[in-house]
Amino acid sequence: MTIEYNVSEEDYINFNLFHQRNSKYGRRLSFLMRFVPAVAILAVAFISFSDVFFLAFGMFVAFMWVIMYPRYEKDGYTKAVRKFIREGKANDFIGSQKLSLKSDFIEEVTRSSTSQTRYEAVERVGRGYGCFFVYIGAIKAIIVPVAAFSDEGQAGKFLDILKEKTGHEPVGEL
Repeated sequence: MTIEYNVSEEDYINFNLFHQRNSKYGRRLSFLMRFVPAVAILAVAFISFSDVFFLAFGMFVAFMWVIMYPRYEKDGYTKAVRKFIREGKANDFIGSQKLSLKSDFIEEVTRSSTSQTRYEAVERVGRGYGCFFVYIGAIKAIIVPVAAFSDEGQAGKFLDILKEKTGHEPVGEL
């Protein structure tokens, strides 16, 4: 099976968001950054219980932090990845690509390189944000937009081949 497609800047950003939200470290960091500041704000507000207004304000700020943090985190992460792209550090991941699923390996052709990855080296397969992610390292993946497939049947065949060759069930939204 051979697929020719284009990986956009948005696809690359979506891979990074998917990785951050599906890695153990990313989930833990997100949890801590969401709730530790809120608990600290509440602790200061309760310690200063002398003023009911200050307590209510502290509770409001802590509540808003917990509610708004996911959006703040996504926007900050997206901004950092866009800067990474502008600096030219993601040129090999963005643009036209060709992916071939051969009998023993995956061949990926980009504008500046050709690589072959044995199926045994695939660590996991993910799906989310309108893309498939074939992880070939802890933080490196082949990004294949779902739009590269003519229909859902071809996308299913792609996943079936990967599942058969790698033994990995796709993770993420399906």
